[in-house]
Amino acid sequence: MPVQGSYMAMRVRTPLEFIAMYGECVCDTVLPAFKDLEARAEEVAQREWEKLLGQPAPEDGDVDMGAVAEEAQDAGIGWYQTMFALRYSSIGIYAAGLFHLVEQQLKDTCSDGSFRVPQPTDTKLSVVADWYKRHFGIDLRDFRTWAPIEELRLVANSVKHGEGSSAMKLHRQRPELFRYPGFDELLFPEAWSPRVPLGSPLAGEGLYIQEGVFEEYCQAARAFFTELAEYFELHSDEWFPKAG
Repeated sequence: MPVQGSYMAMRVRTPLEFIAMYGECVCDTVLPAFKDLEARAEEVAQREWEKLLGQPAPEDGDVDMGAVAEEAQDAGIGWYQTMFALRYSSIGIYAAGLFHLVEQQLKDTCSDGSFRVPQPTDTKLSVVADWYKRHFGIDLRDFRTWAPIEELRLVANSVKHGEGSSAMKLHRQRPELFRYPGFDELLFPEAWSPRVPLGSPLAGEGLYIQEGVFEEYCQAARAFFTELAEYFELHSDEWFPKAG
C-alpha cells in the first residue's frame, strides 16, 4: 500500500548517514596512509643505506660507496613509485565504490514490504531513475546534484574498464583527471600531449583523482540524497508510490 512522503524522507535519511560515514572513513583513515610520500621515500633510502653499510665488507675491503648510494636511492625510488600507484589506485577504487553505493541505496529505497509495485529490474542508475519518475513522480535528472553523480558514474566505469566511451566522455569533461600529477612543474601546460587511451587505472596509471576531488564526489553524494529527502519532506502528506 502507499506510504506518506514523511516516511520516505525518513528512509532516505538512513543511506545519507551511511554515505557520509563512507566518505569520512576513506578520507580520515585510508588516504592519510599516502601522505608525505617523498619524505617517507627518503627515509626508506636512508634505512637501505644504513643496512648496506652494516653488511660485512668484501675480502679485499674495497666498498664502492657510489654503488651503495645508488642501490639505496633505487630502494627509495621503487618504494615511492609503488606507493604513488597505490594511492591513485585506491582513490579510484573508493570513488567507484561510492558511485555503486549511491546506486544500491537508491534502489533499496524502492524496496519496501508495503509497496505494491515491482522493484526496479537493476541497480543501474538510469533504470532506477526511470522507476523513480514513474512511481515516485521524481525526475532525478532534474536534481541540482545530478551532474556530479553522472560524472562519478563515468569515473566508476573508467576505473573498472579502462579505455572506453566513459573514459572518453570523462576526459572531455575533466581532462585534468588524466594529467600526470606534477606534469605542469616539468613542462609548460601547453606542452601537454594529446589524449592517450586510458591504460590501467586499477594499477594507478592514467587516471589521477586527487583527494580533494574525491571529497567533492562525497559531498555530491550526500547532497544528492539530501535533495531527495527534502523532496519527500516537501511532499510529506502525499502518498507514494504513485500509480504509473
